[in-house]
Amino acid sequence: MIESLTAAFAACFAPRDNRRVWQWAEDEIVLSIRQTENEGPYSTALTPYVREPLEMFANDRNSDIVLCWGTQTGKTNTIMVGTAWRYVHRPLPGLWVMPSEDLARSFSQARWLPMVDDCGPLRALKHPSPRKITALSQDFTAAGLAFVGSNSPANLASRPCGLLVMDEVDKFATQRGNEASALQLAENRTKSFTNPLRVKTSTPTVDSGTVWQEFLRTDQRYFMVPCPHCSKLIKLEWGQVRWYAKERKED
Repeated sequence: MIESLTAAFAACFAPRDNRRVWQWAEDEIVLSIRQTENEGPYSTALTPYVREPLEMFANDRNSDIVLCWGTQTGKTNTIMVGTAWRYVHRPLPGLWVMPSEDLARSFSQARWLPMVDDCGPLRALKHPSPRKITALSQDFTAAGLAFVGSNSPANLASRPCGLLVMDEVDKFATQRGNEASALQLAENRTKSFTNPLRVKTSTPTVDSGTVWQEFLRTDQRYFMVPCPHCSKLIKLEWGQVRWYAKERKED
């Protein structure tokens, strides 16, 4: 009891962590051989375009983040890192939605849980009982995280969350009859929270695809790089890296 109180008081008076999200990630997250061939400390040196989206995970003015990126451009790693930061610094019940439950289970086991084990601050928050840390449901000190498939409306409709991560939304289950789409069902789970954060990512497929339509409704940010032939900045077109963060509407 005394040890718990001591730890609680120490946490209250601990120095504030003023590192940017991407700086925190480079200091605290290690990628193991279990999930990448480039094992070692996480780095944004080769993908500087992920830094600004990562910062939006710490910006309370934002309610939505959308990443419309090409394949193998780091979008899933980016939302993994952002989610890890949130659970360490601003935990809220989380829901991670993928196209199917099988894919969600496989992703959690092969990529997410290995990163949790290799990130000291996040690993320290894991529930000590193995029964509380499974592929589809994980308990951390202040909040839990559930993984579900978009093809399970019952799971989507029964889990309130303050952090909603939706990966590969263009592959989500399609709307059936009068039932809301998987994306709408998931977003409705955040209504009971004052400052929820909703994250959507996908490789764009067709013009009418979900992630592309979401991108068109935004301020349409691009990562800009210097032109090799002049002093102008040009859009980074390779990989089609686009993203946006939508600010909350003032009441």
